[in-house]
Amino acid sequence: MSVSLVFVPIALALRVAMGKERFNSWLKSSEVKVSTNFKNEEELCKVVKKAGYDVVRFAGSLKTHMNGEKSFFFWEVENENFTAVFSKYDSEEDIDNFIRTVEKAAGRKVFNSTKEELKYNVEDPREVNEIPPLPKFTDEMFPTNFKDGKLLYKTLKDYGVNPQMSESGDLVCKVENAELVFHLPVDNGVYNVEIKNYGGLNLIYPHLSNIDEEYKRNVQSNTYKNVVKKLKEKQVTIENEKILDDNSIVLTIDTGRLS
Repeated sequence: MSVSLVFVPIALALRVAMGKERFNSWLKSSEVKVSTNFKNEEELCKVVKKAGYDVVRFAGSLKTHMNGEKSFFFWEVENENFTAVFSKYDSEEDIDNFIRTVEKAAGRKVFNSTKEELKYNVEDPREVNEIPPLPKFTDEMFPTNFKDGKLLYKTLKDYGVNPQMSESGDLVCKVENAELVFHLPVDNGVYNVEIKNYGGLNLIYPHLSNIDEEYKRNVQSNTYKNVVKKLKEKQVTIENEKILDDNSIVLTIDTGRLS
């Protein structure tokens, strides 16, 4: 008998903490909200995952990826129902496919906007450098999913930004003339990154995205090595290894030796 172990990459998404007036107006102008009849998280997760999409927690919110991990959106509760908060820069095709697939999985109409209404609100997809400039701030604090300080240090070093550890244990580096300060986890066990003296989020986001990808690869590599080590310690035979298109690793093992 065999069983497959799938390691799904951990995704990091950058989202400015809501409630800050200086940024809130830009966020609101970029949002395309589509309400649903999902009344609880359990039903939402069950149907969306049945449709082949993910629902993951990030910084107190629920997030779903579309088109692999190339784009994502957040879920919010409004009027006791969940609302999908897309961006007007998201692909109209991706949103339409998502809605159709989820409603097929649910076996009923879930979303309350028509395709015509979405087409009116969604703009053509743009590259990062084509998105209108964001407000310029002196500094901002962003949530992350980074938990392992040693792994984060290695990631930043491999990325070539020469991280330094402050007296308080924070990791500090410079990107695009901005200073990034990764503050030690306090309550939630994850790092927050403070960005000081930066000219615009659209300049910093590509770097944070690249750092995320490198960190994700390091996490997966460490997880893989640890699992393989434990399997060998238990003398469990690995029958097959396969790397999927999304870089997930599938191990097929012989469970006959598991105790």
